[in-house]
Amino acid sequence: MAKKASIRVSKRSAKVKAPPPRPKKVEAKKPDKPPAPKIEALEWDAFSDSYFDTAIWAEKPEDCDADVWPGCYPKILQDCDRFQRENEELLNEAYQTMTRDGYGHIRLYDVTDAGHDFFLSRNGHGTGFWDRGLGEVGDKLHEAASAFGGVDVLPGEGEQEDWLFIE
Repeated sequence: MAKKASIRVSKRSAKVKAPPPRPKKVEAKKPDKPPAPKIEALEWDAFSDSYFDTAIWAEKPEDCDADVWPGCYPKILQDCDRFQRENEELLNEAYQTMTRDGYGHIRLYDVTDAGHDFFLSRNGHGTGFWDRGLGEVGDKLHEAASAFGGVDVLPGEGEQEDWLFIE
């Protein structure tokens, strides 16, 4: 009879398969944030300048020597910019119109007239866009200005008595 061969395998000599590598942890890439919208600083232009001058001329109390609080400027500029953007077509049509100024001279209606009329119309004065000889365009601009609502020109009180507020 043949002898059975016995094979001994020691634990040390046996090749053991290494465990499969663990999957690398992949961090979910956060989506890039969209860039913040650029907010361009608004600047004074002929329209807003005329609006500002008209506010002082029409509404400043007679006995008030105060200057306008600079904190009011951004709102003034925003309102003037928004009105011009929203009514660009009507304003451009108005700028092509001959009109009579306060001294009876006939000339083209211009951007300074529009800034002046924006303040007067939005505050319900007895004149403004509708009273410039602009016809239907003037009526529409008057309605658009009125929709902005009025603003007050008020002297400050207490510690702010040296300032005038346009709100």
